[in-house]
Amino acid sequence: MIGNIKNLIKSNIENKQYFTNILSYFLFILSNLVFLILVPNELSKIFFINYSIANGIFSYLVVLLFSKKENIDIRYFLIFFSISTIFCYFFKNIISLIWLYTFILIYSDYFFSQKKHIKANLFIKFSLLLISCLLFFDQFTLSLVMNIKILFLIICITIFYIFKIHLSFPLEVKKPNFYVISTCIVYFGSLYIIALISVNEFIKLLYISFQIFLSIKLKIFDLKIRGILKIDNNKKILFLLACIYFMLLSIYSNSYFILFLFLISYLSLHYVEKKFIQN
Repeated sequence: MIGNIKNLIKSNIENKQYFTNILSYFLFILSNLVFLILVPNELSKIFFINYSIANGIFSYLVVLLFSKKENIDIRYFLIFFSISTIFCYFFKNIISLIWLYTFILIYSDYFFSQKKHIKANLFIKFSLLLISCLLFFDQFTLSLVMNIKILFLIICITIFYIFKIHLSFPLEVKKPNFYVISTCIVYFGSLYIIALISVNEFIKLLYISFQIFLSIKLKIFDLKIRGILKIDNNKKILFLLACIYFMLLSIYSNSYFILFLFLISYLSLHYVEKKFIQN
C-alpha cells in the first residue's frame, strides 16, 4: 500500500517535470519564431543568411560540448560573451551581433535545459519570449532587442555560476560528432539555401516554413537525446501534412524546388534518426 502511494507520488512529480520541460521547449521555439517573424524586411536577407550559418556552426560546437561528461568551465564563455558584447556595442556591426546572438542563444538553451532546475529554465524561456515581443514596438530596433537578450542571458548564466550550479546531464547520442555534422548540414544547410535563393517578398515565409516543419522533427531528436521524450507518435501524419503544405507553397511561389528541397531534407533527417539516436 505504502509502496503504491510512493510510486503514485513519484509518477505525479515526473509528469509535472515532463510537462514543465515540454512547456519550456515550446516557449523557446515560440520566442524564436516571434523574433524571426518580426525581423524588419529590409534586414531579412542579411539576418537569415548569417543566422543560418551561425546556427549550423554553433549547434555543432555546443552539442559536442554538452555530449561530454565534463564541460569547459563556464567562466571562459562568460568572458567571451562579455567581451564580444562590448565589441558589438562600440563597433555597431550587425553581422557580428547576429553571430554573437545566435551563439549565446544556442549555448544558453543547452546550459539551462541540461540541469535539474526546470522551473528556472521555464522562467528564462518565458522571459526570452517577452523580450522577443518588444519588436512589436517601434522604439525597439532589431539590434537593441538582440542586445537585451544577450545581456539577460549573460546575467542568468552568471547567477548560475555564482551559485555554483554547474552540473549538466550529458546528451545521450551515438557518435555525437557525426550526428551533429549530419543534422547541421541537413537542417541549417536547407535554411541557408532558402535564405540565399529566395527573393525578399518570399524569404521570411519560406524560411519560417522550413524552420517550423524541420525543427519539429529535429526537436523530437533533441528531446530524445536529452532524455525528455522517448517516443514520437504520428510521424506519418506530420509528414503528410508537411508535404501538402509545401506543395501548396510551391504552387504559390511558382517554384517546385521548394517541395523537392523539403523532401530531401526531411528524409535525410529520418535517416540520421535511425543511424545515430539511441532507442
